[in-house]
Amino acid sequence: MEIVLLLCISYVPVFQSFFGTEPLNAHDWIMLVCIPLPLILIDELRKWILRKESKNK
Repeated sequence: MEIVLLLCISYVPVFQSFFGTEPLNAHDWIMLVCIPLPLILIDELRKWILRKESKNK
């Protein structure tokens, strides 16, 4: 539901006027897709390392 609301705020003209937003361009979408992936992978690696260390104690 949150994603639908964010899309409405970005793309529905009535909400764009009210919130002062504009549609995202292709560059913005690429950044939104590419940047979170490495962060998620790094966090998962961190959790794996912490689990491994806690088992060794």
